[in-house]
Amino acid sequence: MHSLNYYAFHDDIGPLHSRKNSLNRCSRESVERPLIVNCAGEIDSMWAFKTDNVEGRLDYYLLYVVKGELILDVGGKDVVCTTGSFVLYPPKTRYIYRHSATGEIDYLWVHFTGSAVAQTLEKYGLMLYPHVNTIKHDDGITSRFTNLFTAFIKQDKFRDDELSLLLDRLLISLARRLSSDGENYLQLKTSVSYINAHYNHEIRIPELAKMENISVSRYNSVFKRLYGMSPVEYITKMRISSACELLGGTDLSVKEISLMTGYSDSHFFSRVFKAQTGISPSDYRKRQ
Repeated sequence: MHSLNYYAFHDDIGPLHSRKNSLNRCSRESVERPLIVNCAGEIDSMWAFKTDNVEGRLDYYLLYVVKGELILDVGGKDVVCTTGSFVLYPPKTRYIYRHSATGEIDYLWVHFTGSAVAQTLEKYGLMLYPHVNTIKHDDGITSRFTNLFTAFIKQDKFRDDELSLLLDRLLISLARRLSSDGENYLQLKTSVSYINAHYNHEIRIPELAKMENISVSRYNSVFKRLYGMSPVEYITKMRISSACELLGGTDLSVKEISLMTGYSDSHFFSRVFKAQTGISPSDYRKRQ
């Protein structure tokens, strides 16, 4: 399955496409109105593809992930964007992203310009690329895009005014959700509960980020703000704390304790333990 829906023009692409000839169609900058929608659309695909627009566009580019995983190049590093992730590319900024065909990807987008875009985004607190925003998805955001698509079909003198209003409402909805999620949603309760229950198993940070529907970079940033340390440091402290209890309260061997606290290599466990406590596991047990 693969579909590409453009509003303001239509274009067809195949699997493993490059689209270099069509990336900047409908790309223009204008100050005739405060907000001007150039074009919008949706891509729903199970094919692998990569988009690389070296020169960027003349207008702003809002991309919002509805379903699946889209891998963005952010400063040379891969950032996995899942449901609720969105990014705002400013004009003349290179953008690179790809889909690896490991499942369906569905994302919505709109290109826009205008004399008040920069002020509007700043007023609403919507950060531009390389920042990747993530919110808890709801159907209201999708409906905002759908309203934009519907407005494009109308061919009357009110269309441009309606599109400006609908774009403004979309940006407000994203900002409101982002603000609400920042206060109520991004407490990382799901992933932290998982860590607390499974710290003695292998834990991958991308999986934790996926539990919270945010990118890995955003997850690391929010985690450090909430807990004062990185997720890896938190997991390590959980494991070493448990190891201390086992060393002081049981006669299990160091090797057995290393396995019970998530370390398959007892020598590596001993190095980590000493780095955290200042002494070896054996010395710790003797002191107890």
